[in-house]
Amino acid sequence: LIVYDAFPTAPGFRMLEELGAKRAGSLAEVADSADTILSMVTACDHVREVYASADGIFANAKGSKLIMDCSTIKPSTSLEMIGAATKAGHTFVDTPVGGGVPAASAGTLTFMVGAGEQSEEWKRVKPFLDC
Repeated sequence: LIVYDAFPTAPGFRMLEELGAKRAGSLAEVADSADTILSMVTACDHVREVYASADGIFANAKGSKLIMDCSTIKPSTSLEMIGAATKAGHTFVDTPVGGGVPAASAGTLTFMVGAGEQSEEWKRVKPFLDC
């Protein structure tokens, strides 16, 4: 597990490191190191920064990546990122979560997946949701 946070002093970030996750120093390092990328940020502009900026995932990823964005963002932003990811050779799946901080703390977040049950995207995403 490779983790990156723009705010590396965040409690959740430190907890993941304590559990054995490797700290990435940049989005480019994540893009280069991971085959599957999950993100959860707070706004549409943040999603664009993570993925579509010059320092982001699309510009720095080598090979095809499975990308699961768990942010709660506008559908138009998800569609924009799906298009940009496809153009860059990646699979971007909108996978927002529901339940907020209480559900996250209890381990009971609800994932909503923007893919049909018979789709290739669903088949690739499902193992991550089952664990």
